[in-house]
Amino acid sequence: MVPNLPNPLDSLRKGLRRGTGLVTQAAGDIRSMADELHEARGLPQTIVLGEDIDTMQQKASGIEAGCIPCAIGHFSTATGLLNEGVRFARKDGMDSVEVIDRVGQSIDELNAMERDDLRPEKIVLLSETEQTLANDALNMSRQLRHRLENLTTVEELVQAAADTQTFRRQIGQAWYYFRRSQMSDEQKESLQEKAQAQMRELEGGENEDV
Repeated sequence: MVPNLPNPLDSLRKGLRRGTGLVTQAAGDIRSMADELHEARGLPQTIVLGEDIDTMQQKASGIEAGCIPCAIGHFSTATGLLNEGVRFARKDGMDSVEVIDRVGQSIDELNAMERDDLRPEKIVLLSETEQTLANDALNMSRQLRHRLENLTTVEELVQAAADTQTFRRQIGQAWYYFRRSQMSDEQKESLQEKAQAQMRELEGGENEDV
């Protein structure tokens, strides 16, 4: 029985409806609280604290730009590997070395994503909406990894490959729409052009693999 899979597009809609803020808004709140604390203690408002917050914002911005896109990249790589595995499995069966290697490489991709790109210390610096997307990716990765570790039939491999490809497409769309909601009109137009070109390239590669 195929488990219920997280849908990152649903998470994005819920997050945007709640009007969740970005890390910069949270940093502003921290700055205000710190200034109030210093004032209550009779201390001057510290510049060093402000500099530390700016440094935190810069680090968070870098993580924000890389955490989820890197996860999408891992799912995309796993999609390609599993589609190749399906092709070999249909021809040579599940005992084929080509199938075993590609399933193993897919598991490696998911492990790398969970242990590096989606580490807790990276996720906590994301906005609430991005955290939800990251957690959806983690949940999907863990479900998929356990299924890949226990594959016994070609049908199970085909379903795993299909679910991976579907999730990669969904989280890619959710990330795209989220980023668009934070951009100016000029940035949106540039992003749309790049995204359309990348999607055409990815879809062409996936169609070749199936």
